[in-house]
Amino acid sequence: MLNVYIDGSCQPVNPGGTASYGLIVKRGESLIFQTCKVVGSGKEMSNNVAEYKGLLAFLSWYISYAKEYDNKNDNEIEQVIVHSDSQLLVNQMNRKWKATSGLYYPYYKSAILLTQYYKNIEYKWIPREENSDADNLANEAIANERH
Repeated sequence: MLNVYIDGSCQPVNPGGTASYGLIVKRGESLIFQTCKVVGSGKEMSNNVAEYKGLLAFLSWYISYAKEYDNKNDNEIEQVIVHSDSQLLVNQMNRKWKATSGLYYPYYKSAILLTQYYKNIEYKWIPREENSDADNLANEAIANERH
């Protein structure tokens, strides 16, 4: 099973600041992949944009990873749980909340398109305290951009 942790940030103001995400992928306690990135600055940025950009970064990575994993494991489909402290992202991706507009909306639509064929991906809300590693990565991306 893969456990994915994503977090988005928008600093110093939300919306309108510098947006970034942190992404961590683990199997058990083993780190498989991690990254962080600034996704942009200005009026088109928000923490929700950053959350969805983090999810899209995972999905882009996962598409190639899944092909390789499935080939090595006789097409065994591995369960994936995406953990986020964003109730918006989790509830929208679980189809409990509707998405109709907002700065993040184009990224939401892309995530839905990318995941429509993956029945093995679950989305789980976790408290912010349980997502500190991904949060630290998101903050690190912004700190590195400033230097």
